[in-house]
Amino acid sequence: LHSQTIQKNDVVITMSDGFSDQFGDGGKKIMSKRFKQWASELSHLGMREIKTELELRFSSWMGNAEQIDDVTIFAVRI
Repeated sequence: LHSQTIQKNDVVITMSDGFSDQFGDGGKKIMSKRFKQWASELSHLGMREIKTELELRFSSWMGNAEQIDDVTIFAVRI
């Protein structure tokens, strides 16, 4: 059980394991640490921009690799 204090304008983002488990061209997975870093970098953007940028980063990471799992991301601005 975890708790976190949130404030107005904070962005809460969660994902399915399909995002962090995705392999890239180099054979490495994105991993949850990298996803958290990306989410932190993007949190100042609007919700549509966050969506677009995460899609771009995911696609860029995959390169020519095949998508291995379904991907779900849920984000909400408080």
